[in-house]
Amino acid sequence: MSPDLRQRRAVLEHEWSRWVPRLSVAAARPGGSAALRHEVTESWARSLSSVDPGRDSAPVTDGGLVHQRWTSSPLYRPVSGLAGELRSIAEDAGFVTAVTDESGTILWTCGGPTMRRKAERVNFAPGGRWDEQAMGTNALSLALRTGRPSSVFSAEHLVSALHGWVCYCAPVHGPDGRVLGVLDLSTTWDRSHPLAMSTVRTLVTTIETRLATEQPRSAQVRLTCLGAEQAVRDGRPLPLRPASWRSSPCSRSNPTASRRSGCAPPCTATGRSRHPPSRPRSPTCAAPWTAASPPAATP
Repeated sequence: MSPDLRQRRAVLEHEWSRWVPRLSVAAARPGGSAALRHEVTESWARSLSSVDPGRDSAPVTDGGLVHQRWTSSPLYRPVSGLAGELRSIAEDAGFVTAVTDESGTILWTCGGPTMRRKAERVNFAPGGRWDEQAMGTNALSLALRTGRPSSVFSAEHLVSALHGWVCYCAPVHGPDGRVLGVLDLSTTWDRSHPLAMSTVRTLVTTIETRLATEQPRSAQVRLTCLGAEQAVRDGRPLPLRPASWRSSPCSRSNPTASRRSGCAPPCTATGRSRHPPSRPRSPTCAAPWTAASPPAATP
């Protein structure tokens, strides 16, 4: 381990201890310091309104639905195609690799068993929320906020439980320029290495190239009616006009028409008929819609 790394960590710990308590109780801003980057101190100031620096792990979201979000993510196929290479890099270099969605929720991780156990202690695992509002200053939240690659070393993290880590991260952009999520390589602070960021950039470029060349996937829409009326596209609720339900024979407001049409209440359109094979599907229950023919949505 480089003596410079140990010195850098000690200086950052000192600055963290000096400034974070002040920022927690007053609308102060850190003064000039060669050790503290402006984007880090600004993130500290923003984060302290919602994040306790003493928390021990990231909050968990999704209620167990993170796998569904991952398999419906536009990043699922290109990342799955690189999974072997990502695992090899993580295991050989002692890193944990993570992929998030655009909100900062981790969808997928890989790495050796020792590093994954360490990561899981702070919920650096599928379902963990690493956006700035949930977990303060970290490489994932900075990359999502700025749209640029970011690294955060030791006590640059707002949460003290992360001071033993260093993280390298870059956003993944879709063909339309929209940020779809981030790719992160994280490890313990003593393994910090400048080539890690170059590796992250190269991997993200590969993922973005695959996104640009692969065939677009048809969106799957799930329609539930004659109950809690709901339309979900690729796992996300769709806002529908009331007229969309009233005009459907499967609407709650027209149960008689629903029975005449042959819909078996509750009618849930998922691409698999609920009728016996001898009975044809009702056109109003046929599913799924594709991206080219979604239900009417509120502008």
